Amino acid sequence: MIENINNSSRDNVLLKLNELRDLVGEGKIKIAIENLKERFPMNNEIVLLRSRWNDLNKEIRLDTTSRDETERAKNKLKSSLLNLIDEIIEEENES
Repeated sequence: MIENINNSSRDNVLLKLNELRDLVGEGKIKIAIENLKERFPMNNEIVLLRSRWNDLNKEIRLDTTSRDETERAKNKLKSSLLNLIDEIIEEENES
């Protein structure tokens, strides 16, 4: 019985992580980061990604970065988010 509860909980986490992956693919970076932060508040990598996102938005608002630089930074951030989500999924599958 406990195993079923644990499997169900793990399945829910995996489902949520796949939903977050979809959000990143849709360009909804802020929502994905905030959801990751809520679910894994002690993960330093999420804190750093959130900081990078905030810095990028500040640069966009202040118009201190070119369009190419902005796109490159967004793509790097998306890639980092997807890699982190993949790592968390891997850890969940191992547990």
